[in-house]
Amino acid sequence: MNKHGQGAQEYLDRRIELMQTATHLLEIDLLTAGHRIPLLGELPPAPFYIFLSRYERRPRTQVWAIRLQDVLPRVPVPLLPPDPDVVLNLQAAVDACFALVGYERLLDYQAAPPGVLSEADRAWVLDTLARDGARG
Repeated sequence: MNKHGQGAQEYLDRRIELMQTATHLLEIDLLTAGHRIPLLGELPPAPFYIFLSRYERRPRTQVWAIRLQDVLPRVPVPLLPPDPDVVLNLQAAVDACFALVGYERLLDYQAAPPGVLSEADRAWVLDTLARDGARG
């Protein structure tokens, strides 16, 4: 979700429309700033989330809380009955996109980590970059 500006409101409006239908909604929240989608109840503390709203289980939503250090999970993607869920390996998908686009050439590894990170997460990012040789 584009978590600020007009894009955020357009997404939320479309999301409300989808929630009124027999449509499953899988949302992947990997951004480090902005507002989360509106849910009832408290989310477990984490910088990233996966949300799965199955139309037949609403208003309940499955939530995967993801720490920065975690490998992205495999999540079910619901299909129409009678077909079973298929599994989406999010880490493999992100890795494939990263390799396809060549983000390693586009990202400035000398810049401060983006977004709002806890001190522990910021230290982990800096240690990882230093260990992988990305920070001169």
